[in-house]
Amino acid sequence: MDAFASPSGTPSSSAAAPTSEREYRVSSAVTSRTGRGAGSGIEVDDDGWTVWTLNDDGLATRLEFFLDHQEVEALEAAGLSE
Repeated sequence: MDAFASPSGTPSSSAAAPTSEREYRVSSAVTSRTGRGAGSGIEVDDDGWTVWTLNDDGLATRLEFFLDHQEVEALEAAGLSE
């Protein structure tokens, strides 16, 4: 994330699934991820998915990003595929 100055995102929906007794994953549809290139100053704005893996203390241990068209892959990574 050092490549972006002040990155931000706005989640539109989320769902959680346990992956083991000690952790779970949360999939979030992010309607807009924005940021500005730290070196170039160019503004970036895109839609996509994030999958957070959280331990039993609620702390993030892993974060995966998926592009907007990768909804199926994001839900599979979160253990939420149909």
